[in-house]
Amino acid sequence: MKDAMVTKGTLTKVLPLNNKNLNYPKQDIIITVDSSYTNKSGEFVKKSYPRKIQFENDKIDQINNFNIGDLVAVHWYPSGFEWQSKQQQAPTVYNVDKGWSISSTSNEKINEDIVFQAAPELDAHKENLDAQFPGKNDLPF
Repeated sequence: MKDAMVTKGTLTKVLPLNNKNLNYPKQDIIITVDSSYTNKSGEFVKKSYPRKIQFENDKIDQINNFNIGDLVAVHWYPSGFEWQSKQQQAPTVYNVDKGWSISSTSNEKINEDIVFQAAPELDAHKENLDAQFPGKNDLPF
């Protein structure tokens, strides 16, 4: 898929197959994404966060090629839907990250490539802030 985003991380969990609708099976995976950084004091701060990605139909078979603990790169795209029950006054919006493909990756560059490949136009954002507010860098990262 041309506009898919890529997230690299460790496969943490494969949730049970959801086949409530036999014509439209779904299966979720959880990957743990490393978001560690070095703070202003030069100390390394280890952080990570979980990300749930849903695979559907023929894409589900790709999950079987991986084990818990494997380093993976998941190509996904954002999706969502609105749902409103008769008891609700306003609809509820649900966001879902839909998996397109999953592949093995090495941990050599896992911290450099992580999530923000989808917005390369923001790479120069820090330089723009420095130009607008010289000497005032109070961002925690």
